[in-house]
Amino acid sequence: MQFQFSVRPNLTASHAPLISVRFTYGISRNAEVTKTQNTDNSCCALTGYYVEGQNKLTMKKLACFYLLLLTVAANAQTGFDRRSQIGLVFGTGSADVINFKSLAGSGGREGKSYFSAGINYVSPMKKWLSLETGIEYSRYKIRASSAPMPEMWYWDTEAALIAIPLTARFNFLKYFYAQGGLLLDIDVSQKSDIDRQTGIGATLGLGGQYNCRGGLSVFLNPYLRHHGLLAFDPPRSVFSNDMIVESGIKLGVLYSLGRSAN
Repeated sequence: MQFQFSVRPNLTASHAPLISVRFTYGISRNAEVTKTQNTDNSCCALTGYYVEGQNKLTMKKLACFYLLLLTVAANAQTGFDRRSQIGLVFGTGSADVINFKSLAGSGGREGKSYFSAGINYVSPMKKWLSLETGIEYSRYKIRASSAPMPEMWYWDTEAALIAIPLTARFNFLKYFYAQGGLLLDIDVSQKSDIDRQTGIGATLGLGGQYNCRGGLSVFLNPYLRHHGLLAFDPPRSVFSNDMIVESGIKLGVLYSLGRSAN
């Protein structure tokens, strides 16, 4: 606020002193009021916007701004669905058997394919973080070979695992997530020519999930799993350290438990 006072004689016919008061108050645009008063009459001139009207306009703008902030905050809270989800998951891909202790010229094991099926459970912790677990059954087709003596022999064998994953989902870009965690593997093979895989493994992956109406969701999850990192059972021999490594893709359908808070 700016005030300016000036006193000067008025050379009018009445010879009365004239006092001129001028003040300027500006918000987004200067408003000026000039008032001149003498003994005979008074007048008031206004230029620009009224100060009172400009104050009211600014208050309305601030109120709208705060209302917009509250609306955005409310949408951010309601956009986070805290309901857990449970559903079915199916996977397939390629698998291989690696052995870091194998000797040159010894027999080998080579994975061919696998399939898996199970139950998946997802529990949201934050908007960007969810915990995921479940139970899955996987069966692997493996091609085995003998050491040359002098001929090599080939035969097919299988392995079967029950895996309990404990992973974290890191959600981003609304529909996508990165995934990583540990596996508790239980080898349920009836007869297999590779080391038993009971123990701790690891998994990594990327995925996308789309939430449909009615609490249903579908997801697609390419992933990599390494079994037998920490084996609980002894190997077949001192030169054996078989570990199943699989890379594939999972397709799942989830259903939200409870009622939506939105």
